[in-house]
Amino acid sequence: MRLLGIVLLGSIGLALPSDAQERLAITSITVIDGRTGQAKSGHTIVVEGQRIVAVGPHDSVSVPPGTRIIDGRGKWVTPGFVDVHAHSTPPAVLRRALALGVTTIHMMPSVPAPPDTFHSLEVSSNAPTSRTPRVVITSPLFTGRFPGNVLPRAVNFATPKDVAEVQEKLSELNRTGFKSIKVIQDDGRLWTSPEAIVPRLPDDVFRELVGGAHRLGMRVYGHVTQLTDTRQAIAAGVDVFVHGTMDSVLVDSLWTRMRDRRIVWAPAFRIVAAGADASAYARRVLADAVLRESLSATESTAFVADTMGTARPPDMPFPGLRPNGRDYIRVIRENTRRARTHGLTIAVGSDAGISGNGPGIGTHLEMELLQEAGLTPAQVVVAATFGGAVAIGVQDGIGTIERGKLADMVILSRNPLLDIRNARAIEWVVKGGTPIRRDELVSGGRN
Repeated sequence: MRLLGIVLLGSIGLALPSDAQERLAITSITVIDGRTGQAKSGHTIVVEGQRIVAVGPHDSVSVPPGTRIIDGRGKWVTPGFVDVHAHSTPPAVLRRALALGVTTIHMMPSVPAPPDTFHSLEVSSNAPTSRTPRVVITSPLFTGRFPGNVLPRAVNFATPKDVAEVQEKLSELNRTGFKSIKVIQDDGRLWTSPEAIVPRLPDDVFRELVGGAHRLGMRVYGHVTQLTDTRQAIAAGVDVFVHGTMDSVLVDSLWTRMRDRRIVWAPAFRIVAAGADASAYARRVLADAVLRESLSATESTAFVADTMGTARPPDMPFPGLRPNGRDYIRVIRENTRRARTHGLTIAVGSDAGISGNGPGIGTHLEMELLQEAGLTPAQVVVAATFGGAVAIGVQDGIGTIERGKLADMVILSRNPLLDIRNARAIEWVVKGGTPIRRDELVSGGRN
């Protein structure tokens, strides 16, 4: 609770009225479409208040006098990046995530707080002058019980024992304004040691969590990693898989059902890669100048230690991943390939905040790992923008650069369609029509 209170007080500014924001135009830039990943060169975007009012070829868009101009020649612009799977995140890391182009985060807090605190964070983070991404919150995490040696710092769990308790808890969440739930149906055997395996949710409880949430108009995010639980989640109608099935390659009939039910696939490669080989993961971060320079001194020291094989049990509490993680990644890669082949929406979810370096760095690493799994850079851009918006049900407001949408954008000096790592070459972040230089965000910016 204290963590989120600090977030509210320390990192979110006050909103300006829309008529107090200056009009903005980004001229002669290459726009990357959030739905298709296609590039359209020589375009101009005009923003009034928080929303895009015009976008099109430069000679077809009129820029009113007195408009602030950002010259986009030789640059690319994407919709703001969306991370659909993050956990409790301190203020400095939220600011860093925005500096790395993440304009929306779906947070599933690992520490509890009163509903008013969560809702205040959601509202405040939407201010165009805030120096954090927009935050959408799902809380608590429903589970039978999760192994204590896997998530020792996560305490925001609900463990209903029967259908009546499920109905009571869902009604309470709906009444207090929550719009989604996360269900963990996982005994932990792939993550932990054999002696730490825990009970799953009873079948009737799981079904009622999904069905009851849907009756109340709530979305359901599913943490499932094994074939048995995947089948159950598909049958129940979970909306978004925020982990990829790790123990089995799914057959075509399951993918067809997932596609027909419009289930979104957000495989969370990053958390498996980090747990499988902390040294390789650290080298990956330190080898990239943008990510390396984004680290705090404490993080940098820890990563250097990791490259030398120094264990960090508090940060990497996944003993089952160390011997088996590389095999799991191969399975998730094949499942992600099949998700793409069968036409599922794919989204970017880093599972950052429980371990690793939070959304932002985690988001870009997940994008990189999706590219390594076989997605083209254009497909990764779609996953990180419109795919993420679909996953959290906000595609009417964000995820593409088009008239009427919120002006959440990232201006890049290198082409991300050549290599998704170029999505880190950020010059400007535009949130709700407010342009902010990346170096201003990196140095602390305005609060």
